[in-house]
Amino acid sequence: MRTSLRSAVVALTIATALVGPAVAAEIKIGVLVPTTGSEATYGQDMANAVQVAQDELNKAGGPNTYSIVVGDDGCDPQQAVNAATKLASSGIAGVVGGYCSGATVPTLKIFGDAKLPMVITAANSTKLIPANPGNAFLINSTGNDQVAKAMEVFKAKGFKSL
Repeated sequence: MRTSLRSAVVALTIATALVGPAVAAEIKIGVLVPTTGSEATYGQDMANAVQVAQDELNKAGGPNTYSIVVGDDGCDPQQAVNAATKLASSGIAGVVGGYCSGATVPTLKIFGDAKLPMVITAANSTKLIPANPGNAFLINSTGNDQVAKAMEVFKAKGFKSL
């Protein structure tokens, strides 16, 4: 939960910075996570973390107020496309989320076409790299990078096989 909260705060900060000059405004942040389906527990935790970050930002004061709009991707590509399309047309400044790689990949074009930044907090497929039109930022490394680092650690510890 701590990492998710930190990710959410980073995402909100990046999205806010990309909105433009500090003019008193309501800034809506899209949250694309699975709130239904087999991964709903994790998606709801992510949405709750963004809600905590939003509450902290609003409590701190400043010229802007923040709100979130949650899109349920259900960890399903078609449902994710539908949720992303709705988010992109809802007046959001950016998106945070992306738990399941298979559901996240097809949303990148939608958010790219809408010129919306997306901070991907959990998805880690190598397919995210070529699918990224330039507006998505991964907090997590790809699966290949994670495996390479794990192998490096295991070798340093003297493991010969797993």
